[in-house]
Amino acid sequence: MQPTLVTARLVLRPATETDGEALWTLWTDPLVRRFLWDDRVIDRNEAMATVTECCALAPQALGLWMLEANRNEASPSPFPDGTVVGCAGLLPVSVAGEFEPQLAGLIEPLVPSRRRRQGGTACGTLNMPDTQRPSFAYAFLFC
Repeated sequence: MQPTLVTARLVLRPATETDGEALWTLWTDPLVRRFLWDDRVIDRNEAMATVTECCALAPQALGLWMLEANRNEASPSPFPDGTVVGCAGLLPVSVAGEFEPQLAGLIEPLVPSRRRRQGGTACGTLNMPDTQRPSFAYAFLFC
């Protein structure tokens, strides 16, 4: 099963099927879908099916994690505590395995995040090391 991972700025908790709406909102953000869905706007049904597929990977210690703000004095966040700011995933290699057979059976990371907004304009992105360090450390230790 997937553990909950906690850093100074984030809580990475295993995604569940109840997170489908939040993930659909994230995945249809133009800045996220550009890289994750080849800039295609997915519908809710496709998002929910993807979440279900990812949740089914939990017994293999794989799947999606919701990235939630962990606001504290040492690491102030522009988001209220518990706000979903992105997702991370450790998933079986998919399309790349079709083009490079040596990749088949391996695990690939997924880290789309929402840009912070102030006054409706983008002012930066989630600091990727906050997500990569714990998720990669987990992958190397347990997957």
